[in-house]
Amino acid sequence: MNKISDRQFDRLLEEALSLDFNSEIANTSKSPFNPSPDFQNKMAELFRKEDAKKFRLSSVLKKVAVFFLVSASILGIFLGTNTQARERIYSWIIEDFGLYSSFTAEKPSIDEESLSLDDLKINYIPEGFDLKEVQEGRINLIYQFINMQNKENFFIVHFRLLEENPTESFYDTEDTRLENIIISGRDGYFWQKKELTSILWKQNSIECNVYGNLNKDEIIKIGENISK
Repeated sequence: MNKISDRQFDRLLEEALSLDFNSEIANTSKSPFNPSPDFQNKMAELFRKEDAKKFRLSSVLKKVAVFFLVSASILGIFLGTNTQARERIYSWIIEDFGLYSSFTAEKPSIDEESLSLDDLKINYIPEGFDLKEVQEGRINLIYQFINMQNKENFFIVHFRLLEENPTESFYDTEDTRLENIIISGRDGYFWQKKELTSILWKQNSIECNVYGNLNKDEIIKIGENISK
């Protein structure tokens, strides 16, 4: 009997495994998989959570992109916006991820007065609204107001302290369009998602966000009346 070499044996074994694999595939049921709506919703939520985790991690590519945007701004290069645009407008770096956007405000310049969270006062409150709750942390101060006649109507004022190395703020901007606005002489943004109206701007060392189910004029009026 002729002996076969190790190489020949390996080749024959590979061919046998391939034939067996193809046979198994051929006999496998090919009935379509029709997941239920509940299953699809759960999977979509898992994907959203994983995407959020990935975007919250500062990757090297992301840092390179931000560096490019700042450099491009200095050179006077302006980038057009689209669903995946990265642009620097005024004193903000914005990244649009489709489901939400991240906003990173530059730290205050040397000649700007640094403020504490409780230095800013809300000087205009629409008629019928009362302060319901205050949440205070090391870098966040949140005021929640509700309408006492119709408690479904509300607005929230959120102050966030910009530290030396500010972190990103994430906002739900899916299917919305960011609009540049001026709040008390400062560059800011307005967007609306369904019934929720939001504005965002930077006031000295504080990031300010006002949002609620009020109309645009009222939300902006609240923002314009926030001062020391």
